[in-house]
Amino acid sequence: MAKILPLQKKDRKNRYKEVGSIEIRNETGDTADLCFYGDINSESLGEWQKYYPEDKAPKDVQDFLDQLDGVKHINVHINSGGGSVFGGIAIYNILKRYDAEITVYVEGLAASIASVIAMAGDRIIIPANAQMMIHKPSSVVWGDADDLRRFAPGGGCPGRVPEGDFKNLYAARERGRNPGAGKRAD
Repeated sequence: MAKILPLQKKDRKNRYKEVGSIEIRNETGDTADLCFYGDINSESLGEWQKYYPEDKAPKDVQDFLDQLDGVKHINVHINSGGGSVFGGIAIYNILKRYDAEITVYVEGLAASIASVIAMAGDRIIIPANAQMMIHKPSSVVWGDADDLRRFAPGGGCPGRVPEGDFKNLYAARERGRNPGAGKRAD
């Protein structure tokens, strides 16, 4: 029998409203399924961010894992175009810390930060007609000429995600599969 975990978010008046749910599907004595079929969000973005029932944030994933009892294997199903970089990094870290074997199934697309979440799997299964899309980190800057110069390459803009962090994560995964692989993916 499936368990439904309601997802709640505070509104501007500090009241909780239901914004969707996570269904703990196919839970057997030691297996459960977790699905990412929407955008990856971060709780820190606030009320302006549109939140659809299929979207997931780090707290949603942690709440899901907290509901599991005795689960030793989690099937993670992904069909997502990505979303919040920091939300995705948190989800990756939450999954890596969880004491279970994780199999990731890329159902259609694991793009952008969703591809990083896929790297949390002990096994990653991508059918021939599905894809993983990886790209360099991108961002938007707003401001005057000084702000633009600070953001330009080598400007050391605070809050930027170092591109090498992601390259090293993908490369480490490849080295685990292929010990002769290079140290960095470019």
